[in-house]
Amino acid sequence: RRRGPGALATAGVVDGRLNQTVSSLLSLQDEGGGWRYNGGPGEVDETAWALAALDAAGALTNEASAAARGFLGNHDGGAYAYGGTTNCQSTAWAIHAWRVLGEEPPAGSRPYVAECRNPDGGYGYTPGSASQPFATMDILIALADP
Repeated sequence: RRRGPGALATAGVVDGRLNQTVSSLLSLQDEGGGWRYNGGPGEVDETAWALAALDAAGALTNEASAAARGFLGNHDGGAYAYGGTTNCQSTAWAIHAWRVLGEEPPAGSRPYVAECRNPDGGYGYTPGSASQPFATMDILIALADP
């Protein structure tokens, strides 16, 4: 299975609708370099999703990448928050975003995510919280990225 730049084009999913979607998505990047949900401030999760979609469409521009790097670089220590709450799931999405940008995430990202692993093998939303399926899935995807 092909992932990464142009995966949608390789799969034959390029048409006018995809081009329209890409243009719309690029226009939604905010002045801080992130993408946001529902008009709020840029968030790590939405930024990672936008970067992954643009990458798969083969449409991740240098300008959008540079702005996203600036946005992602504004988070200290490698742990990332969503809605003001530092959590492992958003940190996993940040790891994925850095990989899409072709860079390693901050040094503290993986150790923070490791703190969320539970004895049952799953991951919680925050260190010490119960394992959650979506947190576990997002973290495993981020850690499995080459």
